[in-house]
Amino acid sequence: MGRLTLLASATVRDIRHFTRDVGKRGWTGGHECTVVKGGGMEGEGMIGGGGGMPRGTSHKYVIVKEEKKVGTAVKWVGKIRDRYKVGGVVVFVGDAKELDKVALSIAKHLGVEVWRDGTPLVPGCEGSANVVVSVAGREGETRRERQGALEVFRGELERRRRRGRKYEQRGVGGGETEDEEGGSEGEEEDYGLDLQRDEEEEEGEDEKYRKGTFRVLVCTPSSGGRGMDVPDCHTVVNLTLPQTAVEYVHRGGRAGRNGRRGEVCNVVGGREEFRVGRLGNELGIEIECVGRMEGSGKKKKGT
Repeated sequence: MGRLTLLASATVRDIRHFTRDVGKRGWTGGHECTVVKGGGMEGEGMIGGGGGMPRGTSHKYVIVKEEKKVGTAVKWVGKIRDRYKVGGVVVFVGDAKELDKVALSIAKHLGVEVWRDGTPLVPGCEGSANVVVSVAGREGETRRERQGALEVFRGELERRRRRGRKYEQRGVGGGETEDEEGGSEGEEEDYGLDLQRDEEEEEGEDEKYRKGTFRVLVCTPSSGGRGMDVPDCHTVVNLTLPQTAVEYVHRGGRAGRNGRRGEVCNVVGGREEFRVGRLGNELGIEIECVGRMEGSGKKKKGT
């Protein structure tokens, strides 16, 4: 059964009510549908009915004082680790200058070291065997540094370590030539053959490593939003609330892929609560309030 796309007027205030009403009237013929709200260019419209979000993903938010946001996010990551034990968590931070502060706070809470740009923040430190905190998106970060940070988060850095140990044992020079004319050129060829021969073995080892580790990526929306695929990422924590519904989808879409359960956790200030309701309305999803710190803002009527 196919999926229909319905175009709704920009004047429609409640997308969830509109979607339910369309279904009751039988206009969709029993087909699943995505509701796109007008008012933007193609690709910028607001996607209703949960469109673009993985199935099985739950959405939550907690209201706290502005100065308590980082501490709340840190504790939330700790609870996620206690619940899931393994898998990936992406923490989105709007200000690149705050990345190291947030990552160090999470690492301290979990009792591990921080990896930045693919290298340990403390030289010579291998970090925890089963918990990793990585940082991506700092100001001035190169593409290579960003890639290194993502490799740590995906568990691919462990492959590099194993590969380096293997070739040290075999006496292979790591694939680098002494000069352009030759020198260790034969070693480079052997290195390539060994890589091909060990590929299946390494993939199995990578999978085993990922299944046994809990990994946290602290990043900016631009460095960890679109284009990043982490199959076992189960949670997204928004320390900075997305500005638009489309951005919310791009961030939240990192979690709960391939039929797995996922959750999006939003840490917001009292003055931002209206934006949570607006995002839920535009996306046609329920974002549940699971906590409210005393003095963080007025409660809604009826709550």
